[in-house]
Amino acid sequence: MMFEAILFLAGAILFFLSVLFFVFLWQDRVALVRQRESLRRETTVLREQRVDLDIREHELEVWSSGLENEQKALEQEREELRMLTASQQVAAATFVVNSEGEAARVPERADPAPHATRTTGKNAKQASKLVP
Repeated sequence: MMFEAILFLAGAILFFLSVLFFVFLWQDRVALVRQRESLRRETTVLREQRVDLDIREHELEVWSSGLENEQKALEQEREELRMLTASQQVAAATFVVNSEGEAARVPERADPAPHATRTTGKNAKQASKLVP
């Protein structure tokens, strides 16, 4: 009878250990399911963020190329304006004839010498004859 009691007690302990093992295994599975679900959510969020980043990157590339084109157009327009104003500045340049009869090109803003006569380039020879 003692032997049967020991066997019963050993069986009860094994049953208790198997129940504990089952509970721990069940908890691990539940934790794994939760982790998988959270990983799925994170991966979907990361994919959505990646798509958003790709869209923003594409928008920035388009914006950058637009700015580059605009900058090139502005540079061309500045060059055209410089060319136009350069031809106008040459045409509007003022010549000063000094007392020795030499014609010198002076910008419009500069004040000519008090004894010099202001003339255009075409009339420089005539004006030099008039200056004493």
